[in-house]
Amino acid sequence: MFAADSIRYGVAGLLAYAAASKLADFRAFRRNVTGFLKVSDTTALYLAPVVIGVEAALAAALAFDAVRRTAWLSTALLIFFVFTGLLARAHAGRDVVKCSCFGEGERPVSAHDVARNVVIATGLAFCLVVEPATDARAAVACALASAFGVLWVVVLSQFHRIVVLVLHASDGAP
Repeated sequence: MFAADSIRYGVAGLLAYAAASKLADFRAFRRNVTGFLKVSDTTALYLAPVVIGVEAALAAALAFDAVRRTAWLSTALLIFFVFTGLLARAHAGRDVVKCSCFGEGERPVSAHDVARNVVIATGLAFCLVVEPATDARAAVACALASAFGVLWVVVLSQFHRIVVLVLHASDGAP
């Protein structure tokens, strides 16, 4: 199905973008892991590359391994469920933790980040209940879905900024 494929490709692109953003400023991400998870610097030193590796591997699996599609979607849903819980905890506790979600290492966690992850998790759940296309048009639909997935990457990676601009446009938000 076109919608499920575009969501799957979009989440794959989003995870790849998240991994690349974290890798681009690894030291800042490592500091964010220390604060966000409340672990020691040494633990963060080992945990940060694992997070990046899991995001990159899951991105590739979602995009290219159609055989184990259900397993990868379930894994992604579980990861987003756990991460959304951690984000919600940080936001509810008003912890001043830098997000570092999609290259934005200098912004505290907001309700918009939690909402973005809920949208992503909902999309993944939708993908799990929808059967993939199997007819002759599947290759064309897959190509179009992957192109449409790029739109999801842009929108979801900049979700906080978009929501702030839409909700606070009259306030003169940057």
